[in-house]
Amino acid sequence: MFPVTIASRDFVMCNHIEQRPDGTIIMLVFTDDAYQNLVPETKKNIRGECHVGGWTLEPLPEDKNKTRLTLMIELDLKGNLPAYVLKKANCD
Repeated sequence: MFPVTIASRDFVMCNHIEQRPDGTIIMLVFTDDAYQNLVPETKKNIRGECHVGGWTLEPLPEDKNKTRLTLMIELDLKGNLPAYVLKKANCD
């Protein structure tokens, strides 16, 4: 099963960043077909897609020196990937 060689991926994504009054920072990323040609594809990478992704960084009310980071992302890695590799990559 292992070792296995996986081709490199690249992503061209748009992003939006917002800071809320409470200090929370929200970052949203996504693939937009209108911008894909801004970065030419290469033969060494497979161009993936990010349907939607984002982070929130929230200062903890009980300790302003600590931050809660939440990540959410839905990707299409494209290409051929063995099912056991995808299963391993999707573990928490």
